[in-house]
Amino acid sequence: MYTTRFAVVFFALIFCISCREAPKKELPFKYQVHINSIKESVNYDDIVDSYKYIALKAPHEAKVGKFWKILFYKDKLFVASYGVFCFDLNGNFLYKLTKMGDQQSEFSHIDDFSIDNDKIYLYDNHLSKILIFSSSDGSFLEEVKLIYSVKQLQVVNNNLFMNQGEIPNAIDRDLIISCKVDEQSSPKSFIPIGKYYWSTSQQLFSYNKNVYWIDQIFDKVYKIHSNQVENYIRYDFGQRNVTCSEALEQSYDLLRRRNKAYKLSNVYETNNLIFSNLMIGSDFVYTIYSKRSGKYICYKNVVDKPYQTLPTAIAVYGDYFCSLLTKDLIAILNAGSKKMGANIDARDKDFENYKVIKNYQSNYDNPIVALYKLKI
Repeated sequence: MYTTRFAVVFFALIFCISCREAPKKELPFKYQVHINSIKESVNYDDIVDSYKYIALKAPHEAKVGKFWKILFYKDKLFVASYGVFCFDLNGNFLYKLTKMGDQQSEFSHIDDFSIDNDKIYLYDNHLSKILIFSSSDGSFLEEVKLIYSVKQLQVVNNNLFMNQGEIPNAIDRDLIISCKVDEQSSPKSFIPIGKYYWSTSQQLFSYNKNVYWIDQIFDKVYKIHSNQVENYIRYDFGQRNVTCSEALEQSYDLLRRRNKAYKLSNVYETNNLIFSNLMIGSDFVYTIYSKRSGKYICYKNVVDKPYQTLPTAIAVYGDYFCSLLTKDLIAILNAGSKKMGANIDARDKDFENYKVIKNYQSNYDNPIVALYKLKI
């Protein structure tokens, strides 16, 4: 009886002490981007140092269709849609990975793909497997069974980095788990889910041997290393920042009505610049930040020419931020280009890009690659 009473008092005392402890203060972020002003529009030439359009050739076997991810690797472009299509940087089709193959290399659906050390990793959640191909020629190498069910999967130096999302696993306390491709039984885990977690408000991605996780509600970016998480980028919009109480509501409509800054996405970095976009209220807002000078420019729209388009980023290649122009967008640019055709000639610095848009055929299905070297 005495032992029981002592145990109750002891644990009650521990509980009281823990309740009085101050919450842990978050470590500073490597790049703190304090946004004090947002421009309604900027001139294209004020933020774009140079750009280039590359039309992806579209032979019958290389019609990409609706794409959802692109990666650059060793002067090749990989586009994911219903399969993975590989092109060189002149837009020539090289090979594709699709469902139809030999029995060993077939998949039902691509949930994510990653490229590491000359290997392409296709993740099929339905079949619980990773298919590995050579990035040089697309030849099948091997199949690896995955013992976890995850939403996103990245590979860096033979390490798997996986976003569990709301999918339950044995490791259910943290969002990100990591293990070796060939040794999955003892994973490391990162990023506690916590009470502010939204199942649709996170993103895991990797490029140039780095793995990133975006907190799309609190506008933060974390870099995930093999043994730790680095507080990497934080965007501070002052009174527009989402509060903890607002995050608990889990309502994008609430954040929109209160004109908050949220849905941080497409955060990509080159040696000097960081590009990102998010929502403020109902508006799309874009930010370019210099890591060297600490300067930034934040804007909603770009004043451009008919054959130019708003720079966005879904990948990086060297010093270029990259996106794909869809068939519908190209049609709009094409119409504008033809109207002003008499005002541009071969001596104009934009002539080659103008030609790519102008010569795009209406029966093409493939997108155009847009490469932007940005500046502040």
